[in-house]
Amino acid sequence: MLCFGPRTVKSIYGMSLQIEHLFWKYLRSKCYRKALVWQKRYPLHVLGGYQEAEAVTVSHLAQQEAMLYRQQSVPQNKARTKFK
Repeated sequence: MLCFGPRTVKSIYGMSLQIEHLFWKYLRSKCYRKALVWQKRYPLHVLGGYQEAEAVTVSHLAQQEAMLYRQQSVPQNKARTKFK
């Protein structure tokens, strides 16, 4: 059986308060760290969405340009040469 004196009880109570204080500091720092991770991930997610949208837009423009080029490359002078 352990018998603690008044000093030992105060000492244990003080250590318990210190441990609790350190635990709450740890939880607070963990929360800040998670918040920082989310703050870093969000802009990357947003920029990734813009990059995907930009790629889709560029591909659509390239397709339209190719269609326009094909329409212009068809010679329209053949109709005139038939009537000469």
